Amino acid sequence: MKTISVITLNLALLIFAGMTLAGSEDIWGTWVNTEQPKGKYHHVAEKRVFSPDGMFKFYYYESSQSPEFEGIYTITERWTDSEGNIWYKMKATGKSIKYRDKVEWYLLSRISDSGKTLEYVYHPLDYHKKLDPNHPSYRILYRK
Repeated sequence: MKTISVITLNLALLIFAGMTLAGSEDIWGTWVNTEQPKGKYHHVAEKRVFSPDGMFKFYYYESSQSPEFEGIYTITERWTDSEGNIWYKMKATGKSIKYRDKVEWYLLSRISDSGKTLEYVYHPLDYHKKLDPNHPSYRILYRK
């Protein structure tokens, strides 16, 4: 009986440790910017939600109840710089709910050391080498 209790306790500790090591990524959550620039050919989503299951949803307006764009993302690289900012390289594949067009992006993202600001640039073919606020694909959002 003692052996079964020890095995059960060890198994529970391993499961808990696995969940803790998997941790929570800083990217998970809701990010909003109602001051997003309005694109020349399209509206830029004000609200973006990244879920722990690898799903994302973009909403045109912060108050929108239904997403306009959704898909999956994969974190391909993660690191922390000397200033405490968390960087991600992510590959995202998604589709517009309205038009059903499928797209793929490569994102270079940075979350500030406070965890409250998300910046990124994206490209359809490869990762950007730097995070350039003047690039047309640059976005900045704030944790809600």
